[in-house]
Amino acid sequence: MTRIFIVGAGTMGTQIAALCVKAGCAVVLYDSDARALARVADRFLTVASLEAALDADVVSESIIEDLAAKRRLWSALSRVVRADALLTSNTSTLLPSEIAEAVERPERFLAWHFHPPVDRNRLVDVMGHAETSPGAIDAIAELTRKLGHEPMVHAREHREYVFNAMLIAVLTAAQELALDEVASVASIDHAWTTATGMEQGPFAIMDLIGLDTMLRNADAALQRSPNDKRLRRLIAWLKPKVARGELGKKTGVGFYRYD
Repeated sequence: MTRIFIVGAGTMGTQIAALCVKAGCAVVLYDSDARALARVADRFLTVASLEAALDADVVSESIIEDLAAKRRLWSALSRVVRADALLTSNTSTLLPSEIAEAVERPERFLAWHFHPPVDRNRLVDVMGHAETSPGAIDAIAELTRKLGHEPMVHAREHREYVFNAMLIAVLTAAQELALDEVASVASIDHAWTTATGMEQGPFAIMDLIGLDTMLRNADAALQRSPNDKRLRRLIAWLKPKVARGELGKKTGVGFYRYD
């Protein structure tokens, strides 16, 4: 039985944990926030120390999308785990090579990125960096199949993977259409779902992702491209909603209201 140590008891970490448990894996969930652990203690085996990662075959990290925070975590965590453990990050915008600088065994480290909702979205990105061993990539791809999902193995690093690169273009276009008052949020979503046959439009997808996550990702992109006026405009639009706690489905209100 595969033993998986998951770091991060937020939305993505707990969804990944649930998927792994369903597939018969032994899962341990860690978070530095005791309150986050308390919220999920009735569903998962939780621990308050990274030392519990010693027995893990696989580590999956889903903490805040911040390079410095991830490097601090992996610097500490990679000193605890077994030498043969597979080390993975669910990062959505960072390159694995950027994080791997803090990992003691970078050849065991790669991105293992799930898409929400994890139980229904079967696509999983598997992306190594220049030092990742082919065996580590193959093993994570095989584990992905064991979970009942489909691995998308990337030939080389790309910041937004394959699907997210296309999705970001759609979400950005939708936001600009609304900001330019070409059409309402509901009308833009209706145009998308009618034309594509998909269940959700761009703004409903953003509500599912979380507007706080959208804002963090946009802020990170702006740090890389500080002269991008389009990004500044989108950030200025999202900030007031996030400040009001309108984060999407997880708070009951975002671009739409949810019961």
